[in-house]
Amino acid sequence: MKNYIIQHWRGQQSLLRSCLLNGVVGYLVLSIILSVVVVVVTGDPTGMLTGHATPNITNTAGQLYILPFLIPFEIWALVGIWRCGLRNLLDRSAKLKQRFGGMLALGLATLILASHGRAYIGAAWDFFHHTQ
Repeated sequence: MKNYIIQHWRGQQSLLRSCLLNGVVGYLVLSIILSVVVVVVTGDPTGMLTGHATPNITNTAGQLYILPFLIPFEIWALVGIWRCGLRNLLDRSAKLKQRFGGMLALGLATLILASHGRAYIGAAWDFFHHTQ
């Protein structure tokens, strides 16, 4: 398991495994697990299970449980995808579709990292701004 994590971090896995398994499937599985934990610990803070969903859930107590696990996972997944994409893009012996896939992975990982980073910084700003 440790070698798998390190290989992904270094961008040494295939682009398909990095993007689909570590990125998409890993994110979905972790999100489901963390959502269940939040519901068990906080008792449905968003009101989604009871049908009383709040329109703005950025400052829920649930995020305090989710973010410490989700942020490191996203950084690990996106850095691994970015490095794998860069490796594919710069590999002169790779076929054109592999190089194009690398370029696409680089672009998508950069966009996701930028948008999530901005959202996390905004949520942290709102949380600390409203608690004073």
